[in-house]
Amino acid sequence: MNMKTKLILICSLALAVNLSAQPVVKRVLMEEFTTTLCGMCPPQTWNVNQWHDQHTANTVLLTIHEGFGTDAMSNTFTDAIEQEFANPSFGFAPAIMIDRVTYPWLASEPYMPVGGFDSVVTRLINTESPRVGVNIQGTYNPSTRQISATVTANFLLAVPNGDYRISLFLVEDSVIGSGTGYDQKCYDATFANTHYPGQYNSSTSYISGYPHRHVLRAALTPTWGASSVIPNSPALSTNYSTTVSYTVPANYDDSKISLVAFVAHYAANSTPSTTGNGNRWVLNANETALTTNFTTAVNDIPAEQFVTMQVYPNPSAGFSNVHYSIKNAGDASLYISDLGGKRVMTVFEDRAHAAGSFSANLDMNEIAAGIYFVTLVTGEGIITSKMIRQ
Repeated sequence: MNMKTKLILICSLALAVNLSAQPVVKRVLMEEFTTTLCGMCPPQTWNVNQWHDQHTANTVLLTIHEGFGTDAMSNTFTDAIEQEFANPSFGFAPAIMIDRVTYPWLASEPYMPVGGFDSVVTRLINTESPRVGVNIQGTYNPSTRQISATVTANFLLAVPNGDYRISLFLVEDSVIGSGTGYDQKCYDATFANTHYPGQYNSSTSYISGYPHRHVLRAALTPTWGASSVIPNSPALSTNYSTTVSYTVPANYDDSKISLVAFVAHYAANSTPSTTGNGNRWVLNANETALTTNFTTAVNDIPAEQFVTMQVYPNPSAGFSNVHYSIKNAGDASLYISDLGGKRVMTVFEDRAHAAGSFSANLDMNEIAAGIYFVTLVTGEGIITSKMIRQ
């Protein structure tokens, strides 16, 4: 082995140690479209929120008040998003976008009916390795209501050359207003009386004092993200950051605000007004509550909630071992992917595990020499470790 090869291996191993110490998970960005005029929305919105509350480790949810008319929480920013991803000749709600990707078996555009969202998100969580870590940190002054936030992206997997941008949104939870533009239309009286007793007017079909969840209020970066921060060909294990300042409006409840950041691919669409845009897909997202000093660990998962994993020997001449521990019983999957994110080996898929420590053998003799990622997927999140096949 020559000196150049040794240096490459040493640097790669150092990166592998860093990745293991900084676990990153895939958090799917779910963007629901709803308005106060949508009488069919409340039950569907309730289901989306209930599901999200059970999967907060791997999902980020925000609500865009567009799609079936507009209301007091709509603005030019939310309208731009709806116009970009939906066919404006046929507006409907409730609707949802999942990582801003088109799923042809459900719809011809990213803006699609809510039905079946959970199966798509579950599949992404279980099969898609996190390609980039997203970190948010900064300060908030309650007296001046000034936010100073820095979002950092760090790529773990190689991605095709393209225009990648960092976006930062401000989201307010449980927005309650009064009257037109805030009271929620609901055609399901049983649902309304069950979940909002004393608030439903059967003669008008409106729920007064309705709490609107995860409302997208503002973009702290430009609508389609900060450009020229991430190079056309992002380097692995390199921090790309953008810093923004924003003054929170007086009518926003700062105790219910969170910041949502994500990295997305940007591409102009020749006919966005007629077909929707499937070229602005999200690689990964993250979220943090607004506090005086806010920060996320890499993708906001505390170490104690994670499984642990070690791969040895590394580099591997053909055979390696994976030692891992799982905090809570559940199904787990273990696989190996290349730098482009393509799975090259499945060690096991959805195997039931008790809580405890385990080992698995990797036979990589049929895999070409190169750099790979070993990924362990559990109900608590995803952990990835870099490995070299000699």
